[in-house]
Amino acid sequence: MPILFIISNLFFVALLIRSSLKGDSDQRFIIKTIACFHFVALALWAILTLGIKSDQIWLITGLVCAFLGDVALGLKHKGSWARNAGFLFFGLTQLSYIIFFGVSALTIGVAVPFYLVLGIVTRRLNGNPAYDFKNIGRIAFVYASVMILMMSCAIAHMILSGAEASMIQAAGAVLFVASDVTLLNLYYLRKKKTGLIPVYLILYHAAQNLMALSLWLM
Repeated sequence: MPILFIISNLFFVALLIRSSLKGDSDQRFIIKTIACFHFVALALWAILTLGIKSDQIWLITGLVCAFLGDVALGLKHKGSWARNAGFLFFGLTQLSYIIFFGVSALTIGVAVPFYLVLGIVTRRLNGNPAYDFKNIGRIAFVYASVMILMMSCAIAHMILSGAEASMIQAAGAVLFVASDVTLLNLYYLRKKKTGLIPVYLILYHAAQNLMALSLWLM
């Protein structure tokens, strides 16, 4: 991977962290769009260089939906419609990744302990005055359930295939989930923890770039 691409990617993620610490703005939206376009560009670059295979289509679809979700959420300061569009696109991202990885019997075994943890966490968060889910608690629960299924599919796929690309994808899926868990404590905790902003952004961009990078190994 050319060093200029890596430098550009790191530079715009750093700029995004800096602008995010200042709050939502039109300038942040532009920086966010450019930063997020890097993982789409990495995927397109792989397609143009190596060609596209039928089993890659859903992975690429997931990356594009993630980018569109980022663009929508970058406009959330403009109105609730942007937040809703962001949820929709990220839901489509999760579903695209699930279709790509596939659901097997092993997936269920991997998912069970994660769903048990989700149930425990949900019970503890329900009615917790420290959190404000802004009337989207049920939507957040459904999204978390789909997210866990996606990660479980990725882990099962890695175990079954043992391919290098599947290992990178599983790592990306785990980091994706980790970024959303961090986001939970960033957006819905009444007492904001701005120190989590760099953590969330680094985890998220690492996740999507790993997904895109895996296309070069398929």
